[in-house]
Amino acid sequence: MTILILGRGKTGSLAAEVAVERKQNIRVIGAKENISCGALTAEKLRDIDIVIDFTAPHCVLAHIEACVQAGKNMVVGTTGWYDEIDRVRALVEQHGTGFVYSPNFSVGVNLFLDVARAAAAIGLPVAGLFSDAYDRRLPAELTPAGRLVVGLPDPNLLDRGLAGLLAGAGALQILTLELAHARHTNPDLIRREQAPYRRAAQHAESSDDW
Repeated sequence: MTILILGRGKTGSLAAEVAVERKQNIRVIGAKENISCGALTAEKLRDIDIVIDFTAPHCVLAHIEACVQAGKNMVVGTTGWYDEIDRVRALVEQHGTGFVYSPNFSVGVNLFLDVARAAAAIGLPVAGLFSDAYDRRLPAELTPAGRLVVGLPDPNLLDRGLAGLLAGAGALQILTLELAHARHTNPDLIRREQAPYRRAAQHAESSDDW
């Protein structure tokens, strides 16, 4: 079997390693080699048995369209395109190709789903902290205690991983402060024995915003 893997990220690279270990023929293509789906024409896919996509939401639909129209079976691990699932289903049925996708390959997201379902089964309320993208995809019933939704910075201006970290950390800081205020406690007790930290805390607590 000859497999084409789209994407040179961590998951795509891991998939390629596993396929090589299992004696499959592998080709890997990154974004620079596939501008405007130039690597996904029927002629260039002629010897490919299956295409596996681990790329990004902004380009995965174009990849799906090109591969399905070329008559190629696909496995799509990329997320963020499910608003178009009906259109993709119709396209796949029209061309009679095989198509498999996963709702999410993220270990963290799947772990949260397992924990949320387990908590619901024993009657524990669950709350969540999500990016706006996951807020749209995860059912509301998973978080009966509510959810805090944060918007990620523009990925073109900031590394995607760093953007997610900053957005999540910022939201957690705000949540911590709000909970502390609600309980009339001070969340910042670290290093209070050191004068510079103590003065900084006193200055913060004396402000009108505290």
